[in-house]
Amino acid sequence: MKRDFTQKTISTLRKRAGEMCTICKRLTSIPHTDPEKSISLGEAAHIKGKNNSPNKRFDNLLSDEEVANISNSIWLCRECHKKIDTDELHFTVQYLKDAKKQHESDLTSGKLNYTKFIEYQKLEFEVHYLRQELDNKANFKLIEKLEKEKQQFKEKIDDIEKMLLNSANSLEKAKKCFFELNDLEATLNLINEDTLIKEEITIAQKRLLTAQVKEAQGKNNEAEINYQKSIDIYPYLENLFYYGKFLYNNVQYTNAVKLFKRIVGPGNDNSVKKTDLNYESIHILNRTCLFLAYIFQTLNDDSSATQYINNALSFQKYLIDKNPKEIDFHINTLSVQGILLNKKGQYREALRFHKKALELTEIIFDKNSHEVASCLANLGITYFDLNEKEDAKKYLMQALNILEGIQYKVERNKSSLAQLYLWLFRLTNDEIYCNKSYNLYLELSEYNPKKYLRDKIISQIDVAAITINLKEKENLYENILSQENDLVSIDKNLYEPLLANIYRIFSIDLINHNKLEKALLMINKSIQLFTINAKRNPNNSQDFIIAINLQIDLLLQDKKNNKVELENSIYLFRDLMHNNTSNSKIFSEVFENRLNYLLSEIN
Repeated sequence: MKRDFTQKTISTLRKRAGEMCTICKRLTSIPHTDPEKSISLGEAAHIKGKNNSPNKRFDNLLSDEEVANISNSIWLCRECHKKIDTDELHFTVQYLKDAKKQHESDLTSGKLNYTKFIEYQKLEFEVHYLRQELDNKANFKLIEKLEKEKQQFKEKIDDIEKMLLNSANSLEKAKKCFFELNDLEATLNLINEDTLIKEEITIAQKRLLTAQVKEAQGKNNEAEINYQKSIDIYPYLENLFYYGKFLYNNVQYTNAVKLFKRIVGPGNDNSVKKTDLNYESIHILNRTCLFLAYIFQTLNDDSSATQYINNALSFQKYLIDKNPKEIDFHINTLSVQGILLNKKGQYREALRFHKKALELTEIIFDKNSHEVASCLANLGITYFDLNEKEDAKKYLMQALNILEGIQYKVERNKSSLAQLYLWLFRLTNDEIYCNKSYNLYLELSEYNPKKYLRDKIISQIDVAAITINLKEKENLYENILSQENDLVSIDKNLYEPLLANIYRIFSIDLINHNKLEKALLMINKSIQLFTINAKRNPNNSQDFIIAINLQIDLLLQDKKNNKVELENSIYLFRDLMHNNTSNSKIFSEVFENRLNYLLSEIN
């Protein structure tokens, strides 16, 4: 073993390399969780190989001592060590000697220093500790995302450093021109708009990366502060998108829409307009349109959702041609189109989209994947809307078998499973599914309160529906409604219609128990919220019409004393029907007949 390096040689080599990989500049020593230990990521590698085969850099003229000499060594991280031994035609003896010489020269001159790698080192630590934290959570996509961002950051380090150094020099020169020479024109030339924008973009990129790391750590408050600072410094395509995505994930839909429209809206930011239309930017535009479609679908604004779905489809034609893997986003688009058709009552057409999505998904993904389960669930929900219960149960149970078979401790699977339990409860009236859904949402809301708050509330309404005791029912509803101010402060457009419907459902339960006076108070509150929301968002007219009819029924109980309120409610009902954009023929016919009857009653 004389051809191996001694410990003294290895120690000297590591120190001469400044604890950095000679090729990729990665730090090769990081802290261990034990404060008395460290983790070594570096290795001493032979420039000329110590063994003949299969090493193409082997030199049979060298003695054992020469092979093991420090002059024949280079300090590398494990990845680069593997690279140089795998691709010896590229990593020649001369290449490695030159790399070592340049690296040591850069260290000596001060060109290469630790300060340059502080941000990169932070990411190394984040990845290392997150990997330890998430080993038992199977959250590999998060790790891959951080690794990719770390590599992208590393590639930008050299350019950023040069730009900052040039900026610093320009600043000193500019100060001299202004304060000593009083040369205003020269001062402005040294500090020009392009230079300032480049500096702002650099700082904004650092803030964005900090925000993404904080979000990955679950520190959402710190993440949001850094996202906001990033776009305040300079709003560009990526930071607008990722901030919007963060807001979407935290169910701040109205604010997310504002951010996303700065990317694809008619009045989008000038910085976005200047962005080159290449694969990466079109990929972000596609995802932005998909997020907007999801949001407007949730807010019952089907026309806006359809508009952004069509925009996404136009981007996807280009993307799939460039990269077949983009079919994944196309599948999502097909599913959203199916859901929108469901809401319009066009169930057979919706089935066509959901079946196409399932067909593509089964080609790309494993048959027992989350993606396949999602498509099966969409089919089951559509058959449920068609009142074809056998087919609905078949597809929902297939989805359930997949999701329960997956290690659903992963957040995404838990969320999908909770939603699936809700639909199975609505299909079967089996209270076990209702309670399972509610318990899962309770667990998820502990992890991310804002993200799962709305789903938890909806599942809580289902729990109230199966509760027999009126007092317990009232406690469940009043627990939700006591949060009204907090919910509305999160997002008015999202929570006002939900709260209005909760007041409406609560009033129905009270009517069923002959508590008419309290029921009227609840339905009046429902109408107030629907009226407020209708001024901003007219897309919940059907729910509003149903609520106003419930109010009218209660007022009719004492027609004589409620004459003024009754007339106002009927005229409001008339106005709503005239402005109703529902495509449901049955709904329109039923309520038009009802309206004609009520108008005859008060005339």
